[in-house]
Amino acid sequence: MSPPPTLRRRSRRSSWVRWVGFTLVGWILLVSWTGLRAQRAARSGAEELRSLSAIVEPSDADLDQLAVALRQGRERLVAAQERLGSPILLPLRALPFFGRQLASSRSLVSVALDTVISLEPLVEEARAAEANPEALDRVAFLNGLSRRLKLIQQTTNSPDLGPEENLVAPLAAARLELGDQLLELNGLSRRYEVITAGLASFLNGGSYLLLGTNNAEMRIGSGMHLSIGRLDTSDGEFELLDITPAADLAPVPGATVVDPSIERLWGFLDLETDFRKLGYSAQFDKFVGPQALELWRATQNEELDGVILIDPFVLEALVGVLGEVSVGGRSYGPDNLLNELLIGQYEELGQATVDENSQRRDRLALLAAATVEAFESTSWDPVELVRALGPVARGRHLMVYSVDAAEQAAWEQLGVAGTITGEETGIFWLNTGASKLDPHLRVQVEVSSTVTSSRRNLAFTVTTSNTATPGLAPYILGPWASLGISEAGTYRGRLAFYAPNDFADARFDSPTPVETFGPDGFVWLVSSRQIMIGPGETKVIRFQYSVDRSRESIRVLSSARFPAVQWSWDGVPFDDSESRTIDLAES
Repeated sequence: MSPPPTLRRRSRRSSWVRWVGFTLVGWILLVSWTGLRAQRAARSGAEELRSLSAIVEPSDADLDQLAVALRQGRERLVAAQERLGSPILLPLRALPFFGRQLASSRSLVSVALDTVISLEPLVEEARAAEANPEALDRVAFLNGLSRRLKLIQQTTNSPDLGPEENLVAPLAAARLELGDQLLELNGLSRRYEVITAGLASFLNGGSYLLLGTNNAEMRIGSGMHLSIGRLDTSDGEFELLDITPAADLAPVPGATVVDPSIERLWGFLDLETDFRKLGYSAQFDKFVGPQALELWRATQNEELDGVILIDPFVLEALVGVLGEVSVGGRSYGPDNLLNELLIGQYEELGQATVDENSQRRDRLALLAAATVEAFESTSWDPVELVRALGPVARGRHLMVYSVDAAEQAAWEQLGVAGTITGEETGIFWLNTGASKLDPHLRVQVEVSSTVTSSRRNLAFTVTTSNTATPGLAPYILGPWASLGISEAGTYRGRLAFYAPNDFADARFDSPTPVETFGPDGFVWLVSSRQIMIGPGETKVIRFQYSVDRSRESIRVLSSARFPAVQWSWDGVPFDDSESRTIDLAES
């Protein structure tokens, strides 16, 4: 007997409900599975973007590995975009909660994909340059990178990441992470766009004054400026013109001091008359560079575009990348160049005559010229060069100044502008004895700090030993009777301190008299009168000042000395071969 019509209708309704229920559950499972895969793909693609953190230090980036990461990220993001655009998910768009999650996911994937697509050509161009540097048009390459970086800025500048409110926790975390990555990438692209544009301008035609400094005779944050030359650029090529001993250009007629604060500190030295007196400030961008151009204008009646300072550390780094260079039948490489220029060349002179000293200066000029020629004529790895020059830049052995705003911005971003911010401290022996004894000084600084209710007191103990021996050449030892030095091997100099801009109560402990005190740009300088340290003698000099207790850090400025100054800050040892930031909260 057949069931009653009412029962049949109930059965059909029940079957329909079960079918709808199973279908709905299946659709939800499919949506969940599709959304989960899309979310995983999106997060995986975002993870690939993390590899871009290598751009912070381009010299550490593996371009091949980076290219693979970007390709994999693009593939995963494309897959995520396809899944999130699936017709299966269309009904979710009409639902407030689910629609918001879907819209956010689609936006995140879209922005991440656009970013990866904008980055891939940049990496490919860099890979091509790395693979074949000989065929590289340097100016065109840098301009091309600059354009690519501008596009990346456009992509990462205020991107639409979709809804922000009421997101599920994993999606909210992914949105926050991607936003932080894009913000960091935008800042990096801006920085490197400034660098590439400035370098392209520098290489496309300009004339820079070249200052060759000598770390055997030190000043504040650099050696004495003993050699003057001119470096011209054109179409990515370099030409180093004749290098002249700075002594041959003194006295300079008709120059002025460009920085009134330096004039007030050191005006009694007639800074405007001699390139060798430029080293009485660490402000390369505000004083040394502009003052060097003023001296060149006064002596040569010629306006140049900028100034480059190099010392033997820079030449050592260059020959380490380029290979040995030969001058006068002698080879110079990373194993002997630094010792030769700072010590060996003077030992060869014996009791130097004027002619012998001129020959030495000519040899230094030829070595610099040979290095520039090797830079132009040999194949070298640009990444290796960046790695080699990084430490010398951080140690103030390489500094650059330009009158062109775009080029100066590049030098600032590269950290070679020699900028002083007012956050620095440092100690500097200024050699005023005409000797070449600085490599024979051993300088140690011990800092102890004590805290009161409002101030942090910093006490510096500077221990300096003169290790010069009678067997050294007279050109190193002296004596120089005209400077009041009667004993060979005696070091004559001033000890100068930098204090940050919120200092107070700066003073030497008795009996060290102060000769110069005042602002040097944003920092303050305190310098002693002339101090003599005999051969084999050790002198201990104490200095102190206080800073506001709220100050979180202070930067110890590199002295650029050889050997480096050995520091101990509240028992933590380091040297000043590179500038170093001290966390005062931990000291």
